[in-house]
Amino acid sequence: MIEILKPGVRQPLRCSCALLPYGPGMELANEHIAENEDLFYGYVLRADVSLQHGKVDDAMIDIGVALNMIRDFDRLDYEDAKVYALRGFAHSLPTYSNGDLAHRDYAKAMEILSKEYPVRLTANPDDSKSPSEIREEIVSCTIEMREKYFRYGALIRRAKSHSDLGNCRFAFRDLARAIELLPSQPSAYLARAELRVADDDDGPFMADLDQATRHSGDSEGYIVLAKRQHSILMDSVSAMVTIDRALQINANNWMAHCLRGEILLESEDFAGAIDEFRKTVSLFPHAPVCHLKLAELLEGDEDFLGAKAEYEKFIKEADKADVLGIIDVIQHIKDDLDEKIAREGANDVDVEKDLA
Repeated sequence: MIEILKPGVRQPLRCSCALLPYGPGMELANEHIAENEDLFYGYVLRADVSLQHGKVDDAMIDIGVALNMIRDFDRLDYEDAKVYALRGFAHSLPTYSNGDLAHRDYAKAMEILSKEYPVRLTANPDDSKSPSEIREEIVSCTIEMREKYFRYGALIRRAKSHSDLGNCRFAFRDLARAIELLPSQPSAYLARAELRVADDDDGPFMADLDQATRHSGDSEGYIVLAKRQHSILMDSVSAMVTIDRALQINANNWMAHCLRGEILLESEDFAGAIDEFRKTVSLFPHAPVCHLKLAELLEGDEDFLGAKAEYEKFIKEADKADVLGIIDVIQHIKDDLDEKIAREGANDVDVEKDLA
């Protein structure tokens, strides 16, 4: 039976990160949720911060949301183990005092983590270990994995910065370190494939792409390949075939629809491009460039009301710091559209009078 923590005794929350002040911690979590940057991480962080400050009921609500996301995405990884560990900890607190549920949640966390630590952890621990020892082992591995993932993410971000500055040698070095740290994660392979997208030699590029696709089971790798085929090799036919393969894996991949829209636009299939950009912004409404392209296409199709709506969405979603000049231009285009819409309305009235 899991040990129930006694009221009034402050215990270190070992399944959480370092103690965060409540206000800044919640603000950071809410930013992730509001910006739709990473909803899952936002809810887990908010639950973590709430637990650290004794707000157990608030934490359980956010844990419930995170668990629903796990079920929706049919995923189990390190962060999912943390959710179960957090709920197990909450069940062991005086607010709930349910040792059976705490034990069940810690066992689930251990089952997930055992994939990363097959020697140190087993799904069915032997009877020689007390529940408290089992819990400590789970939490120790969770903390270790968190540190690995934080370092892994930091290396990938630093590699991108090096790449943006043209320091490709340092970017490759950081990505190699990230792969060495977590070889079963796809992000570093994918980032390295993107660095190699313009290489003459297909071999290393395809090797990284294969690894990224194998470890992710998703379609992102195909999008990188399609971009190479379209932009570097100038082979739009092969790019479209690759995009179709990506959409067979994930029909809701907005990047695939966006790229297909760009290819159709280049081939002057405007109706097809409109359809693809509509799908793109419906799946991911936070892509300002797609709103802009859709608006221009709709304006060319004389759908002025639709174009105006998309220009407004572009202005809303665009980062004003980066595209301030563009926003001014778009505002003028919107004003012109208002005049066209008004003229169309006046013409309709004249036609009705003539018919009468």
